[in-house]
Amino acid sequence: MKKVLIRPSFQDWCNNQLFTAGTSFAGVYQEAFALWKQKAAQQGFRLDTWDQAPLETADIFWFLDLPPSRREFKEICAQLRPRTPLILQILENPILSIHAFHSKNTQAFKAVLSYEPAEVIQARPRYFHYHLPNQYRQPKSNLPYPERKGLLMINSNRVQGWFAMRQVGLAGLPGIGKFLSGWHCSPAMFQEVLSGELYSHRRRLASLAASLDPKFFDIYGRGWNGEQVSWCPLYPNRPYACWRGISPLSKWDLCEQYRFVLSFENFRGDRGYISEKIFDPLFAGAVPVYLGDDQISRHVPPEAFIDARDFRNYTDLLKYLMEFPEKRWEEMRVAGQSFINSKQFLAFESSHFAAIATDILNKMEI
Repeated sequence: MKKVLIRPSFQDWCNNQLFTAGTSFAGVYQEAFALWKQKAAQQGFRLDTWDQAPLETADIFWFLDLPPSRREFKEICAQLRPRTPLILQILENPILSIHAFHSKNTQAFKAVLSYEPAEVIQARPRYFHYHLPNQYRQPKSNLPYPERKGLLMINSNRVQGWFAMRQVGLAGLPGIGKFLSGWHCSPAMFQEVLSGELYSHRRRLASLAASLDPKFFDIYGRGWNGEQVSWCPLYPNRPYACWRGISPLSKWDLCEQYRFVLSFENFRGDRGYISEKIFDPLFAGAVPVYLGDDQISRHVPPEAFIDARDFRNYTDLLKYLMEFPEKRWEEMRVAGQSFINSKQFLAFESSHFAAIATDILNKMEI
C-alpha cells in the first residue's frame, strides 16, 4: 500500500480523527473523508493523518490548506523524502486562506484541489476543481409552516481584520499577519478579505432584528452574550437580545424547527466558496436566506432560497421574512427538496469529493 500522510487544518483532526469525528464544528466533513479513506484503500493507498507515521515514510504528502507560515511549510518539507509529491487541498474560506490563491504560493505542489470556479482553473494544468462536500440528509419532522418559528442563525460571533483575536506566531497578528507569514499576499487580496467578510453583517442583522421583533430571530452560538471577541478588551460587544444560548440539539434538528435559516457565509465574493451553510436548511426542510458566493444561482436553483442581495437593506429583508406568505414558503421548500434529490446536487455530495481526491492520488508519479 502506498502511504499518504495528511496534514489537517485543525489539530483535533489528528490521531485519524479526520476520518471518524470530522471537524470541531459538528463533523461536517466526517463522511467525506471516511469515504475517501475507503475508496483510496481500494486503489492501493493508505490514508493517515501526519501524526501516525514519520514524515519520511510518506509516499505522498497532502496538505489540508497551507500552513500558517511559509517557515512551517519548509520545516515539513525538510522531513520528507526528496521528490515526495505534495498535494494542496484548499478547504478553508478565503478570509483565512486568501494566500492559497496566490500562484507563487502553490508552485511546490504537484496538484492543487480548489473550490474556485471550474472555468477559472481550467487553464491551470496542476489544478482540480471540487465543491466542499456535504452529507446528504432528509428532514425528520417536516413541521408545517404554522408550527415553525421565524428565523434562525447558528454562528459564532467573530471579528475580522485589525481587531480580530490574536493567533499564534507572526502570521497570527490581526490584519498585518498575512504579510508577515512568509507567504505572498498582495494588497488587493488583503482588501478582498476586508471587504468580503460577513461577520459584521450578521451583527448588523442581529441588532436590527432585536429592534423590530426580538422573538422572530433566534441566535445560537458563542460570542453573542457580551464575551470578548477581539484582542482589544475595549472592543464593544454588548449582549444581543436575540441570543438563545448554545443549543443541545444538532444543527439539523434545530433547523427543522424554523421557517428560515440565515445562511450567510463568512466571506462574500467570486472565489467559489460554498460551504454547508446553504445546504443545512435544505436538509432540514427550511428555506435558506443566503449571502456569500456571487454565482450561487448557478449551483442552487434561485427558487429554493432567498437571496439577500435582492433587498435594499437588512431592514427590508427582515420585514419581508416576517410577512412571508405560507403558500410561497411551501413552494420554496418543495423546490429545495427537489434540488437536494436531483442530479444537480450530486457534485456537492461526499462521494463525489472522495472520487475526485482518489483520482488525484492515482495521477501522482511515485
